[in-house]
Amino acid sequence: MSDLPLLDWQPVTKARKRGPETSKAAARRAQPGCSRQCGRILEALSRAPHGLTRGEACDLTGILNQSACARLSELVDGGFVVVRGTREGPFGDQVHVYWATERGMARAKVLRDMACQPGKPSP
Repeated sequence: MSDLPLLDWQPVTKARKRGPETSKAAARRAQPGCSRQCGRILEALSRAPHGLTRGEACDLTGILNQSACARLSELVDGGFVVVRGTREGPFGDQVHVYWATERGMARAKVLRDMACQPGKPSP
């Protein structure tokens, strides 16, 4: 597997198709923060042997539910995360369980390795 596509991937921050230009501009400005949030979620998933629900990902990363929902969707679209089954959530309902794919595990390792090398630009 080549690391290049892995390092070049950026989540696609979406704005409503019929939304005003200000919404589209806000989505573009949010892009760097979204990439950081994706990295934090992917890191948490890479260390979760039984996968994580969205709520568990929020608890571990400190990312708000609405943001985590969007970031998990972007990570699924990018092939870094998959949904594998459900389990009982905190209110007794069934919730999706997210898992890092091989591509996601490799991305998380690259991010960890780069974090250990100060002064090196992040992917």
